[in-house]
Amino acid sequence: AASESLRPIVETAAAAAEAAALAAIESAAAAASAAAAAAAAVAHQAEEALLKVSAEAAQASKNASASASEAVKISNLAAESLRNFQGKA
Repeated sequence: AASESLRPIVETAAAAAEAAALAAIESAAAAASAAAAAAAAVAHQAEEALLKVSAEAAQASKNASASASEAVKISNLAAESLRNFQGKA
């Protein structure tokens, strides 16, 4: 009889423990999902930063190439001017 009177208490405690375990699992899953989302956001930001740096490096390389090309043109003009000057002298 005493065990029969404890049965509802035990069943209630078991149900509460089950609910607590499910809540803990759901909470852990939500935390893992949030961590994955945060990692994805960081990876995306890193990718964007890398793309930006890569684009800037490409532009710097393009600028350097244009400057070198311009220097060659100026050098060729100077050499031609010098030849013209020497030819007149």
